[in-house]
Amino acid sequence: MAKRPQGLHKAALAKKKQKLSKEDTGSSAASTPKAETSPSEPENALEFDADIDPNDELASLYAMFDSVVNPRSAQQQQLSDGKLYSMIIHTCDNILRMHSKKNEKNDQKEEDEEEEKEKEKETKEENGEVDPIDLLPEVLPDKFHNIYARALLNMGKLMQEEQEEDDEDEDEFDDDEDDEDAEDAEDVDEDAKDNEDTSSSVEKKEKALHDTPADFFEAALERVATGLETHPTSSDLLFTRSRANVAKVADHLKRDTLEVFGNLDSHLFDPINFALKDFEAAEEAAEKKAAADAATYSDFELGAIETLLEIGDHIGVSLPLALSLLEDQEEEDGEKKKKHKHKSKKNKKKNIKITKKDLQSLSSIEEQYLTWSKDRYETMLKGLENPAPKVVDKKGKGKSKATAESGVLTQTLAHKAHRGLGKYYTAKASPHLDEYEEIVIELPENEKDVDAAVLQRLEVVRAQAKELMEQAVSHFVAAEPADATESENDWENEWRGDVFALAAEAQISLANLLAEEEEQEKLYKEAVRRLRWAQRLGSGDFSEQIRDLLP
Repeated sequence: MAKRPQGLHKAALAKKKQKLSKEDTGSSAASTPKAETSPSEPENALEFDADIDPNDELASLYAMFDSVVNPRSAQQQQLSDGKLYSMIIHTCDNILRMHSKKNEKNDQKEEDEEEEKEKEKETKEENGEVDPIDLLPEVLPDKFHNIYARALLNMGKLMQEEQEEDDEDEDEFDDDEDDEDAEDAEDVDEDAKDNEDTSSSVEKKEKALHDTPADFFEAALERVATGLETHPTSSDLLFTRSRANVAKVADHLKRDTLEVFGNLDSHLFDPINFALKDFEAAEEAAEKKAAADAATYSDFELGAIETLLEIGDHIGVSLPLALSLLEDQEEEDGEKKKKHKHKSKKNKKKNIKITKKDLQSLSSIEEQYLTWSKDRYETMLKGLENPAPKVVDKKGKGKSKATAESGVLTQTLAHKAHRGLGKYYTAKASPHLDEYEEIVIELPENEKDVDAAVLQRLEVVRAQAKELMEQAVSHFVAAEPADATESENDWENEWRGDVFALAAEAQISLANLLAEEEEQEKLYKEAVRRLRWAQRLGSGDFSEQIRDLLP
C-alpha cells in the first residue's frame, strides 16, 4: 500500500522556487513590493486606451486597476503586481489630495465670485485646458474607495507571500546546517560567521521597521470604513471588508498557530464573524442592484470564500498538533514532570495550555467555516445553472440583468467554485485519511494477528475517506480547463496548473484507498498525466512524484 503523499503541490512549488532562485539570485530583491513606488518614473508609465481622458484621474485609476485584474498589453503583463498596486496606491493618494483641495476651494467660494469662476472654467475648457480637480465629483464614489482598499489588501498579501518564501529559504538553510558533521562545523571561520549573523540581524531589524502584512490589512479596513461612511450599502465595499477581515485572521494563524490554541477567549475569531456578516450583507445588497442577482459573485469575492475555507482547513490540519500537545500536558501532569515532551519550538517558548474544551471549540469553528464556504460555492454553481433573467429595455431589446462588471458567473468562476468544493471535500477527508494511514502502518505482518475490531474500524474509516475523496476528485476534474495548452498569461498558466496538481493529488489519495490493483493503476496513470500538465504549465516540479508513480 503506497502512502499518500502529504503536501504534494507545496513540495513541488518549493522545488521549483529553489531552481529559480539559483538561476536568478537577484529576483527576490526585484520582486519586493513597496507601496512607496512612484508611478511618475518612466518605466512605471502605463499606456491606456485612447478614449480615456488623461485629465480624468478617476478614469485613469479605473483603467489602471483593470490592467491588474485583466492585463491586456504585453507592457501591463510585464509589470509586477507589486509595482502596479504601488502605482494604484500612489494614484489614490493623489486623488485624495486633489479632492481635499477641491473641497477647500468650494468652502472658500463666495457668492460674488461664483459667476466669475464659472466663466474662467468655461474659458479653460474652450482652450482645451481642463483642471483635473474640476473633473472630480463632490463625493468620491464607492468604486474609488474599493479600489484603494483592494490595492492595500493585495499589497499585504504579496508581502505575506514574500515572507513565506523567506521562511522557506531559512528552513532550507537550517536543514543544511544540521546535516553538517561536527568536524566540519569546527572548521568554519568563526569571525566570518559572526559577521554574517550580524548582517542578517541588521537586515531583519530593517525589515521589521517597514510595514507588515497586518498593517496593510488594517489600512484596507480603514479605507473601507471611510467609503462606507458615504456609501453604507455598497456591496463591493462590504465584500472587500469581509475579505480583509478574513485575511487578517489568516495572517495571525500562519504566524502562531499554538498561540491561537491557547487564547481562544481573546476574540481572535471575532473578525471572521464580522466577515461572515459583511459577506451576507453584501449578498443582500447585490441582490437589490438592478444589474445583479442573489447568486452573483466576482472573482474577488471568491477569494474571500477560499481564504475562509483555507482557515477552516488550517484549523483542521492543526488539530492533531493541538491534541498531541494536550496529551503531553496530561502525561506531564500525571508524572509531575517539569518539561514538555512535545518538540515544538513555539511550545518550549510559550508554555501554551490546551484544554479539551479548546479542542471542541476549534473543531466547531472548523466545521462552521468549511460549511459556510461550501454553501457559497454550491450557491454559485446553482446560479450558473439558472442565469439571471433578461429585462426588456424601451427599444424592446433583451438585455441580461447580470454583466461581467457586476460579477456574472462565467465559466471561469464556475471552475473556481468547483475547485473550492474539491478543497472542501479534501479537508473533510483529511482526518479520515490520516487515521486510515496510521492503522495500516501499525498492522502486523501476519493477518491472523490482526484484531477484528481494528479491521472493522479500518473499513469504516476507508469507506468514509473514499466517499469524500471521490467527491473531491469529481469537483477538481470539473474545475480543470478544457486543455493543457500554455497561455500567454503566466498567471492563468499557474492557476490552470494548480488545478491539475490538485486533481492529481486527490486521485493519488483515492487510489491508496482502493483494494483493486487495476483501479489503483488507472488512477495513478491519470494522476501522472495531470502532474505532467501541471509541470508544463509552470505549477511546480513534479518529476520525483511522477517517477514514484510510474510502474
